[in-house]
Amino acid sequence: MANALGQPALRRNSDLDSAALREARVDLAACLRMAARLGMHEGICNHFSLVVPGRDDLFLVNPYGYAFSEVTASRLLVCDFEGNVVQGEGVPEATAFYIHARVHRNVPRARACSHTDMPNAAALAITEGPPLLFAGQSALKFLGRTVVDEEYNGLALDTDEGDRIAASIGAADIVFMRNHGVMVIGPDAATAWDDLYYLERAAEAQRLALSTGRPLKPVRAEVAARTAAQMARARGCTWRASSASSRGRSLISPTDRGTPLGGYALLLATVLGWGVNWPAMKLLLTQVPPFSMRAFCGAIGVVLMVAIARWRGEALGVPAGLRLRLLLASLLNVTAWMGLATLSLLWLAAGEATIVCYTVPVWASLLAWPVLGERLTPRRVAALAVGLTGLAVLVLGRGVAVGVEKLPGVALALAGAVLFSLGTVITKRWPLPLPPVAATAWQLGLGCLPLLVMAVLLESPDPSALTPLGWGLLIYGGVGPLGLCYLAWFAALHRLPASAAATGTLLTPVVGVLGAAVFLGEPLGMREIAALCLTATGVALAVRG
Repeated sequence: MANALGQPALRRNSDLDSAALREARVDLAACLRMAARLGMHEGICNHFSLVVPGRDDLFLVNPYGYAFSEVTASRLLVCDFEGNVVQGEGVPEATAFYIHARVHRNVPRARACSHTDMPNAAALAITEGPPLLFAGQSALKFLGRTVVDEEYNGLALDTDEGDRIAASIGAADIVFMRNHGVMVIGPDAATAWDDLYYLERAAEAQRLALSTGRPLKPVRAEVAARTAAQMARARGCTWRASSASSRGRSLISPTDRGTPLGGYALLLATVLGWGVNWPAMKLLLTQVPPFSMRAFCGAIGVVLMVAIARWRGEALGVPAGLRLRLLLASLLNVTAWMGLATLSLLWLAAGEATIVCYTVPVWASLLAWPVLGERLTPRRVAALAVGLTGLAVLVLGRGVAVGVEKLPGVALALAGAVLFSLGTVITKRWPLPLPPVAATAWQLGLGCLPLLVMAVLLESPDPSALTPLGWGLLIYGGVGPLGLCYLAWFAALHRLPASAAATGTLLTPVVGVLGAAVFLGEPLGMREIAALCLTATGVALAVRG
């Protein structure tokens, strides 16, 4: 059975954009897709992992919710041993983390680890007696390399069970997990795949032979030992050269093999959609009260995100134990962010509000210290100093009197940014085990409910006062920034390194400021440019950690 581990926030790591890692992604994805082609998997419940080249504290693993046949090189996640997703979009399946993280941590020679319930080997794991009988040549490949974990304890959903499984490996390379399936470890993806493939073939031959009802013909002990030694010297001769064969690697799309132009196009669409929304909201406030505007746009966004989640095949159910956590995330990430940011536009120009609100990474890097225990690095301190300097230039650049008039707007925008940052680190500390689009739909829906209540209690919108442009901007606010932009963002994360995606979002306030100048005639002088540059620099420092 599959269980999502959670939805931790993205933690950027500048060391994770190497050619070696890209090659490792292609290798592991090829193994997964070849396993799918050969029927060596069980729904979305099995998992392959590979330690990141040059790192002993990070590993690649397939994401929760995808069949092996759907996994591409860019969809693979990089995780640490604490359950954080360091690179990639989504989360690992819970048992994938608790088994593979503990195996990689406790068994250093296990650079690759493949766990699957492939039918023939799994059938041997659920029978009494020794699973593999060394009567056929393929079986002799594993002579002296197998162990049986006799203690089936149900799903591996904690570190204790993961440690127990890792300890059962001993000096073996193949683990028959009694009443469950098999696990294969190796020094690289190709070697582990080679063993996994021939293990299933040996198990299939044994099962077919036993189905005849005739006794097996044993191999003489000395011949069996000599043959096993011969195979050890030539291990992987058939499959090693191309990591699951060139046929398997050919299943990886060109985008995953280093031509991410589509990913940059999707990122650009996301940035443009989010950035243009700021002047659009400022213009809408002349026709629609703030809470009504956000509630209406949110309703459109919820309907669209639910439809997208259904289209992606994501489950929308929320376990009872997660509902309070989901509600808290919704209040911080949507109610506070959307409500306060919109109210700030009553005092601030659209460009000014954009600059203040997009200081989020600065506050998130600081809040990660008390909430997550992440070290407050000199770079993060510098990010705060530079970011605050940018805010000071923005507020006081036209004099103290003008700055004081804008203080309510700055306070609201800053509060929205800080609360959204708090929501980000809390969600990372206590992840939401929901698929990404479904999680966004739920947070958007729950977060907009208080805004709807405020609209009903405090506002009296007049639909007849809306111009055709106003209606168009309302629809855009729901379909674009709250719908299609999120879809484009998730798709971009599939195709781009995390560093490129995170850095690319820094263009959002630039688009907002330029859009406000073009569409609303807001000033774009040295004050705005200096504040934007300082804030963007602070954010870039925070993103780099």
